[in-house]
Amino acid sequence: MSATIQQRIITLIRDTNSVFQNCGGVNTDYADFATIALAEFKTLLGTPKLTDRELKQLIRKANVQHKATAERDNCNTEDCWATFIADHITQQANSNKQFQQV
Repeated sequence: MSATIQQRIITLIRDTNSVFQNCGGVNTDYADFATIALAEFKTLLGTPKLTDRELKQLIRKANVQHKATAERDNCNTEDCWATFIADHITQQANSNKQFQQV
């Protein structure tokens, strides 16, 4: 995946997270909220069959891994979080053939 596409995924995550944080009182987590940008995630990840459920799973798994390693790796900023999430979901989406177009 090109660096430009990876940067666009990071930007998409930052933008949707910013909107999520500014909504206040939303009874959901970021993974649920991020599905508003499902079409953009599908395009950028090159996974046209990606479902909202699969996107949520990818993001939640990435969040768990980030929490487990963030302090150790001194990665507690929003930029670091967005980069980590983007890297993780990109790797997982590209390695999981069920998300790929047949």
